[in-house]
Amino acid sequence: MPYQDHVLSPGGLTSIVLATVFSSLATIFVALRFWVRRLKHSRPLLEDWTMLAALILEWSYAVIVFLLAYDGGLGWPTLEVPAGALENQAKLIDQYAIAGQTVWPSSQGLIKLSICLTFIRIFFTRRFRIVATIVYSICIGWSISTILVGYLICTPLYSQWSLDFTGTCGNETIAYISLGVFDVLTDIMVFALPMPMLYTLRVPFRAKVALIGTFCLGIFTIVAGIMRLVAVIGIDFSTNFQQDLVADAYWCAIEASVGMIVGSSLVLRPLLDQVLSLFGVLTTSHQDRGQSHLSSTGNLKSSRTRNWPRDDEFIRLGDVQVRPSKLSPSESQEDTETLTKGAASEYV
Repeated sequence: MPYQDHVLSPGGLTSIVLATVFSSLATIFVALRFWVRRLKHSRPLLEDWTMLAALILEWSYAVIVFLLAYDGGLGWPTLEVPAGALENQAKLIDQYAIAGQTVWPSSQGLIKLSICLTFIRIFFTRRFRIVATIVYSICIGWSISTILVGYLICTPLYSQWSLDFTGTCGNETIAYISLGVFDVLTDIMVFALPMPMLYTLRVPFRAKVALIGTFCLGIFTIVAGIMRLVAVIGIDFSTNFQQDLVADAYWCAIEASVGMIVGSSLVLRPLLDQVLSLFGVLTTSHQDRGQSHLSSTGNLKSSRTRNWPRDDEFIRLGDVQVRPSKLSPSESQEDTETLTKGAASEYV
């Protein structure tokens, strides 16, 4: 298809469609997250609001993708664009790219923060809180670094889109590949967080496999991050930026959306229970709800008649218990006592 001014290229159209579809899917899951809170008569928590903020930023990024495709000529080969139009598009695409470089990392940082806060609420031992806090601090640091690179890679800033280039630029390829690698590493760190805790649970083997499978949904986010990294590696920042940016544009949207879907899925167990109950099917947590809990001595005791509070989420504490023997002597008593108060938890 030959170039036409203000006509979407095939690559630009693909980017818009994928960004819109995946952002819409993320919207559905975040909405379900808040619906679960309403079903359980619980107020939204900090992790819910951070996920909602990430969703707003994700839709802002989708708008930027549209502007990149419509005004910036995203997807058109440089050789097919007339010189006059190319100069204008080069300016616009660099400006929109900087805007995207601000919005997208902010969304990613909030998503990872929300997931870490959710994990802290599920596995609320002191050691886990410390590790999770370190991990989400690293994620926030990555977000800030990614934003700063977008603004500081060229000095002065306007030299990124100035037709009369008067500044200096660093190696954009190395900078963005490095940030992409670190993005994947932070994804791995976040979703690896609960694995040691899951290993030490006092639950039947099948239940443990089901729990690990739920948390392993994060693999989809990691895969999306790897695909985005591959797209970044393929970008030629000097000669064919408009066409090469296509894959990076839509993989950014996909990665953030998948992260929101996976992060919201972690708290949708009550909704799943209600859906299954409509068909006369009880999930494991409904059948075994409150059957056992960890006593102050670390022994599992029967509590079939225990009345759980209405603000519970995901899985019950009776289904998720850390073996006290796995805790250090200084933590064992404190964390065991904390675990016995799990009836107050809104997740487990």
